[in-house]
This record gives sequence, structure tokens and C-alpha cells, in this order.
Amino acid sequence: MSDSASDITDLSELPPSTTTISTVAVQSGRSKVVLAILRGAEWIRVRVHQMEPDLMDVGSTLEEALQYQRDHYDMLNKLKVCI
Repeated sequence: MSDSASDITDLSELPPSTTTISTVAVQSGRSKVVLAILRGAEWIRVRVHQMEPDLMDVGSTLEEALQYQRDHYDMLNKLKVCI
């Protein structure tokens, strides 16, 4: 029997390649973002796990767009505190 990882058919025998080490959730008004902090063997990344409203949603009225903008700036300030 070979010792190489390619001979393993059960993936549970392999060490995980990515681990979530932290999750950060920030809410401002109707806006919410959930970030996952991921760690691999040689790297750490931040991934947007969930975002409401969607990044591409600009609102259907000027008032809604301005509210999204205020919520966006509020959320940025809250995220700066987390860093």
C-alpha cells in the first residue's frame, strides 16, 4: 500500500485544507454583512459570507439609495472598530 495522499479514497482521512477561524457580523440599519476569516496552511483570507442588501442593489428610489449609502458608511465605521 502506498503512502501518497492520492491513494486515499476517504476524504475524512485527509487534514482539512481550510479552517474558519472566526466570523464577524456587522449590522447597520437594514444592512448586514457577515465575514468569515479563513485559514489555510500558508494563508489567511477574509471572505464575505453574507451581505444584505446585495452589493449590486442600489435601491429603487433616490431615498432608498441615500439610505443604503448612509447604512454603508455606518457599516464601514463599525468594521474599522473591529480591525
